Amino acid sequence: MIAATVLTLYAVAAAVGLPALGRRVASRADRAPRLAIVVWPAAAGSVVASAVLDSFFA
Repeated sequence: MIAATVLTLYAVAAAVGLPALGRRVASRADRAPRLAIVVWPAAAGSVVASAVLDSFFA
């Protein structure tokens, strides 16, 4: 039960906070395009993975 709660809280916090991180990285995309390309799929994948894992622990 605790794992499900933690994963749910992470998914919500990441879904709310990661767009702000994405905007900061996008503003630097001209200097570090690989970082911008890597950060967004990694962030989205972590939210999806936490949602999938949450379904196993619930």
